[in-house]
Amino acid sequence: MPTLAAYRHGPRTRIVVVSCLFAFFVAISARAGELAFLDIGYLPGASPDTTGVVAVSGDGHAFIGSSGGRGFRWRGGVMTEIGTGAAPSAVNADGSVVVGQTIANKHAFLWDEVSGLHDLGELASFSGPTFATGVSADGLTVAGYTQRDDYSTRAWIWTASGGMQDIGELAPGNSAASGISGDGTIVVGYSAGHAFRWTAETGMVDITPDLGTDNAVSGAAGISTDGSTIIGSYNLTPGAPHVWGRQFGWTAETGLFDLPWPPWGDTATPGSAFATSADGSRIVGEIIDWFFYASLWTAQIGTVDLNAYLASRGLDTSDWDLLQTVSISGDGDVIVGGGYHGGLGGATYQSWIVTGLNSTETIFASTFDPHI
Repeated sequence: MPTLAAYRHGPRTRIVVVSCLFAFFVAISARAGELAFLDIGYLPGASPDTTGVVAVSGDGHAFIGSSGGRGFRWRGGVMTEIGTGAAPSAVNADGSVVVGQTIANKHAFLWDEVSGLHDLGELASFSGPTFATGVSADGLTVAGYTQRDDYSTRAWIWTASGGMQDIGELAPGNSAASGISGDGTIVVGYSAGHAFRWTAETGMVDITPDLGTDNAVSGAAGISTDGSTIIGSYNLTPGAPHVWGRQFGWTAETGLFDLPWPPWGDTATPGSAFATSADGSRIVGEIIDWFFYASLWTAQIGTVDLNAYLASRGLDTSDWDLLQTVSISGDGDVIVGGGYHGGLGGATYQSWIVTGLNSTETIFASTFDPHI
């Protein structure tokens, strides 16, 4: 979402955000249960440098993205084409349903194995291009937003029986949905400069009402499958030079909580949280220390630079600079992101997939707990 990107990265918007397509790579594989980079190939007629992965299914068995300008779903070793000009953005729990936007008519779509691609149309009360950003575990409910030519936006929820329904805004201004719970009853996103949580019973509720400064902004980027944990980023002084947003998590019990990264002390982590495991126990995103690093958070280890963490567990990352983690499987075993691959002088921005985070194999000794 353009408005989210502005406060996520401030003046450094050159970094590709989660909705952009990453170039793919030919990676290495390893024995099941061990950390490994995973290669899923590319569509016929395409090439690795035009193929990118944007999300992993909840069960960790399916990946979605685009290859040579064509949307795809990969599962069980088979890459299925969704359609030319289809830009996938989210996938349901078992990989059977994919949502995104078609480039030709700029409409949100839902694709499934039986009926193929289905146009979700427009929001009657707020017409304009539509974007699907989240789908329930069963694939029956979709969340997204509509954007007009003046860049104003409105969040919506879609079902087959009810069509596309406006879910409102916190105050006059923009609203956009970024994620939905597994059961399809909770939608999260941003509105009027704040992160929101929406249900049919409560309507849209501000979960970051007091960030401490008058011009502070926040936005939710996703929600755990069980609906317990919302993640995103906030910025106390948006637009200020060299001031970045901060990762956050939120639960009904704790309210907003920071995800500390030791180099920045015990209070906050500059960066953005992009996705969470099914129960909220693992949160992934990016951290910033003049450069960008893919990140992982758990209660046991706090926030870590994924480059150092994976290397400490025995995975050879010497030819990679992992910049951001954008998706994670429900059990936290599979992660997807983007970064530079190829070493000095030949590096290109590419996708990466890492499997085996739940491995209990004895790997290299380190200060990290291999059993998280």
